[in-house]
Amino acid sequence: MAAARVMAHERIIIDDDARKAIVTGRCISVTPMECGILSALLHMPNTTFSRQELLNYAAGLDSPTSERAVDVHVASLRRKLGVAGERIQAVRGEGYRYVAE
Repeated sequence: MAAARVMAHERIIIDDDARKAIVTGRCISVTPMECGILSALLHMPNTTFSRQELLNYAAGLDSPTSERAVDVHVASLRRKLGVAGERIQAVRGEGYRYVAE
């Protein structure tokens, strides 16, 4: 049996296998793509990722998904995470980053 892939950063705990996140004690469901994007951002906070890098991390190199779909998933993540979602910042012309406290 493989170990669950769980990551905690500040107020967010994410369980990749169960595809859920716990934000300040509140459990939220995330899609596989949202989970992958959030995992990438939390794994390297304060690092700016291009949309393509986030897409590769979340869906794999040969994903047919458009880079612009990342914008939709990030917007959804921000809503679901509430106040913690404000830490996901758009970097104009580059992509997104999670700003650590």
